[in-house]
Amino acid sequence: MPSRALSLIPSRMKDIEELLEAHRQVGKGRRWARGTAAINRAAILLLTSHLEGFVEDLFGEPFEKLFPGRNPNRFLKQFNTPTCRNINDLYEFLGLSEVTGQIRFTPVSTKKVLDAIDSLVDLRHRIVHGKLTRSYIADVKSWRGYLTGIERKLDVIVAAHLTSVLG
Repeated sequence: MPSRALSLIPSRMKDIEELLEAHRQVGKGRRWARGTAAINRAAILLLTSHLEGFVEDLFGEPFEKLFPGRNPNRFLKQFNTPTCRNINDLYEFLGLSEVTGQIRFTPVSTKKVLDAIDSLVDLRHRIVHGKLTRSYIADVKSWRGYLTGIERKLDVIVAAHLTSVLG
C-alpha cells in the first residue's frame, strides 16, 4: 500500500504546475523568454523542497511503526538537504543501508539516478547563493517527472523493508 507521503505528491506538484502555467503566460509559450528566469528558478527551488518534504514524511511513517512512542523529529532536525548522502544517513536509522543506491530505473544506471539527485540539490544551492542566473523550463519539466519516479521507487523500497522487518 502506498505511503501517506506518496499520496501527497499530487498536491505538492500542484505548486509546480502553477509555476509552469505562470511560465506559459509570461513566456507566451516560448521555451525561454524574458521574465521567466525567476519562475524557472522558483520551480527548481520548490522541486528540491518537495523532495526534502517527501523524504522526511516517508521517513516518519515507518519510524513510528518501528519505534512506537518515539518521535522522528530528533532525526529529522539533522536532515536539511536531500543529497544522496543525507538521505542515506537518515534512512540508516530505519535499518536501510544506502537506500538511494537501491533506486533503479530501466535502463538508467543507479549512478545516474544518484548523480541526478545530487545535481538537483547542487542546482538549488547555486540558485540560493546567487551563482546561477539562468535555468530553463525544460529542466523543470524533466526534474518534475524524474523526482516523481524517484519518490515512487523510494516508497516501494521503504515499504518492502518495513514488511521484511515487521512481517
